[in-house]
Amino acid sequence: MTDRQTDRQTDRHSLLSKFFLVRREGVSTVIRVLGLKIKIPSKNKQAQARVMELKRYQDSGYGKMYNAINDAVRRWSTPARLYVVNIMLTEHCNFNCFACGNFSQLVEPEYADIDVVTRDLTKLAELTGGAVDYIQLTGGEPLLHPNVISFFEISRKLFPDSRIRFITNGILLPKQGVEFWEAVKKYKVTLAPTRYPEIDWDKVESYAAQFGVELQYLDGVERESLYRPFDTRGVQNETMNFSMCPSAGQCQILKDGRFYLCIFPAVIRHFNKHFNQSLEVSKFDYIELDKVQSVQEILSLVARPLPFCRYCNIWGHKRMGTHLLSNRDISEYVMPEQIKDI
Repeated sequence: MTDRQTDRQTDRHSLLSKFFLVRREGVSTVIRVLGLKIKIPSKNKQAQARVMELKRYQDSGYGKMYNAINDAVRRWSTPARLYVVNIMLTEHCNFNCFACGNFSQLVEPEYADIDVVTRDLTKLAELTGGAVDYIQLTGGEPLLHPNVISFFEISRKLFPDSRIRFITNGILLPKQGVEFWEAVKKYKVTLAPTRYPEIDWDKVESYAAQFGVELQYLDGVERESLYRPFDTRGVQNETMNFSMCPSAGQCQILKDGRFYLCIFPAVIRHFNKHFNQSLEVSKFDYIELDKVQSVQEILSLVARPLPFCRYCNIWGHKRMGTHLLSNRDISEYVMPEQIKDI
């Protein structure tokens, strides 16, 4: 490496460290992200392990560090417009996935009311001028809803320029009739199934090709289960969790007149009911849509931590390596050391 290259690399690290820095201070590790200082006590072993991953990013060079900074900037920057809005057509599901983030394996059948969704989408369209990148129709399993096509129609009518994605586990796709496939094409809906290994995807792909429907696998790879435990005490660092959350600013839910900034406050009632818990949803975890005068009121909320962030144990997140089925046990949702106290 030449002296000039060395100087250039040093300048890059010096500049980047102003935005993102991991270092030791006494018995604690300190992370600075965009000027925010977050201190991690040494006794928090899980947090320390994740922090050391960031430290390796910092030390390994420009590319990985740039990605870390880019993620941090995205989370804390007020977006120019809404990137994605999710509409849950059903709460329940016909699959039984380990630690489902929507708790869909725990609930009795619940269906979205097309009139309520039409009202909410109409208000959102007025506020945004239709400028939403993605409208995602999801669940639960949305194909369990008896009037799926109605949601295609109203979404396209109100958001003519948005990408509409239909997120499904794919189990029922081969059983859909011609009317469904023609509606998907007519309303320019992208089928975005999660690629579970149990499904015959060759058959699904043949149907999509036959009807000229766009098929775009969610995440692009076979699904593996995720373990995302809660801290039911609600004592986690909200700012740190938001800074590290891979979904921050990208999982907004429009539901029953409320715009939620995160999926968990929108559906945590199912967890509370099934496991007899009391994780609280604050009025600051969502915004009442009929009280919003400008889309800027929504956009300003996207880039900030929520009170509910205190329940997430971001340091305990891990991939399970394969797709697992649920036992509907609370151990899928909390850290082992907390189970004995529940």
